[in-house]
Amino acid sequence: MISAELQKMLDENRWDDGIAYISTLKEPLDDELLEKLGWCYSRATRYDDAKEIYYELIGRQPAQAKYHYLLGYQFYGQKDYKAAIEHYEKALEIFPDYFIVKYRLAYSYLQLAGVYMQYAKPEFWKAINHLDGCHKIFQTYSDDQAKENRSTYAKICFAHGKALLNSKNHADKTIALLAKAVELNADDYDYRYNLAQAYYNKGNFQMAMNTLKVLLKVERPKYYVLELNAQILTAQGKTSEAISALIAILRFRKKDYIFQRLAENYLIIGDNKNAENYAKQAITADNRNYKNFLICGEVYRAMAQFKTAISYFEQARQKRQNTFSVDCVEATRAIEEILAVTDNNPTDAILANSKEPSESTSVNSIRKSGLVIKYDGTRGFGFITEDKTNDRYFVHITQFPKGIIPEVGQIPLYVVHEAKGT
Repeated sequence: MISAELQKMLDENRWDDGIAYISTLKEPLDDELLEKLGWCYSRATRYDDAKEIYYELIGRQPAQAKYHYLLGYQFYGQKDYKAAIEHYEKALEIFPDYFIVKYRLAYSYLQLAGVYMQYAKPEFWKAINHLDGCHKIFQTYSDDQAKENRSTYAKICFAHGKALLNSKNHADKTIALLAKAVELNADDYDYRYNLAQAYYNKGNFQMAMNTLKVLLKVERPKYYVLELNAQILTAQGKTSEAISALIAILRFRKKDYIFQRLAENYLIIGDNKNAENYAKQAITADNRNYKNFLICGEVYRAMAQFKTAISYFEQARQKRQNTFSVDCVEATRAIEEILAVTDNNPTDAILANSKEPSESTSVNSIRKSGLVIKYDGTRGFGFITEDKTNDRYFVHITQFPKGIIPEVGQIPLYVVHEAKGT
């Protein structure tokens, strides 16, 4: 039985005082006092001192699952997850339905799996199995037990949902898990943010925005909430609002992917000049990220600057190969599409209504008519086949007269400018 004085220190989280108090007591300490000393060391983040205590307690009571768990927790606190797992598994050998241990064990396996290609790693699926086990245990609890473990179960639902967040095959399960976490702890910022992300990934943009609105109303929302807000606006077709939101983020967060997203949004509305500007700023911010070269290639493709576009797509391929040792499929496909419509002779051609070439550029202009054979209204571009030669030309919405929406079967009159000196 510990004294009222020591209990008061523990209740008030006065861990250093508790350590000092117990150290004055006559040796040897009984198991209860030794356990309290270990707990004080642990809470004071003196993990190595705590380990010594729990090793001693395990020596005294090797069949006590709690001590194996508490020893594992010290390694967990030091982010030595492999060692933590070893001791957590010993605790589960003794008590298979140890709820908090199964959660900590799952979390440790998730940390070992990491975020890159995690679905291919056995540690990830071991974590998922233990999380599934946690749900089964919680379902057996009485109302009082469920109430006592409510906070831990919210963490379990969140960890499980977040682990599956990027899996298209588990989109509905992810939403259900994260919604449960929010239900159990509605005030947790990250629970709600990840639920909004799950709705966004599923393509339910209105629910994503409804979920995120609560976080947007707080004073100084987190940057990642503001970024997701911009992504949802883009997905909803509210491009101008998305651009304003991204420009606001740039004031305090000049990241390459923000420039990249701005380029994408300007490309959507056919503002190639701003798209080009932000695409180049993305590369300046990080010239190792293949996605920055990819968006730059898309901008120049939309401007019918095919030769320049291919140069950026090739750089995107090289950057991805350097970083991940795999080719960039999107860039390869874009190059093949350009070569197909230019008969393997890409040039930096400028169509009617496009920006005029510089004075230093020699230009041949040819007046032609043709047929719109393909047009993607969502992305704002398509292809024209010249009526006499059957040559194919890439065309962007900005190259049509204002107010004219291209349709397959139209026969527009256009001018092809071939730049000879760029």
